[in-house]
Amino acid sequence: MKKAIFYNTNWSIKLIDKQISKSRYDINVNISGTWEIVFNDTYNKYWEIYDKNNNKIDFNHNKTDSYTNSWLITKQAVYTQIKQNYSNQLKSDWYPKILSNWKKDFKYFLLNDDWSIELELKLYFKPQKYFQIWLLISFITILLCIFYLWYLRRNSKKNT
Repeated sequence: MKKAIFYNTNWSIKLIDKQISKSRYDINVNISGTWEIVFNDTYNKYWEIYDKNNNKIDFNHNKTDSYTNSWLITKQAVYTQIKQNYSNQLKSDWYPKILSNWKKDFKYFLLNDDWSIELELKLYFKPQKYFQIWLLISFITILLCIFYLWYLRRNSKKNT
């Protein structure tokens, strides 16, 4: 299986990636400012980033080096994304929570003592979801056809 290459423009951040399938990668980052993650695979606008709770995150998706995918992510963009979409939910669930290592858990990211943030992201190729749905529909259709043919055969034996 081909290993995708992720890299960032700020070599001081920690970036760990794991290929789950050809259409999904898990990425763990620890950032303290602005950074750009580059996915060294042919550019396609249907690659999307989700947080660890499977909520789509709208980071700026660009074409880099005329063929690769990249996302420009700032700490402020993470805060804005969370505040706009989840602030009421976080308040009702009593977030942030202080962890035993003194990190603050905001449910969607961790805030460290040095004000850097830890994110767990998922990179997903959206057309894969449509393919899986199509595959399921096809399978059900084939089963229905087989059942119908069996039913016709059974009734034809009764009539003879």
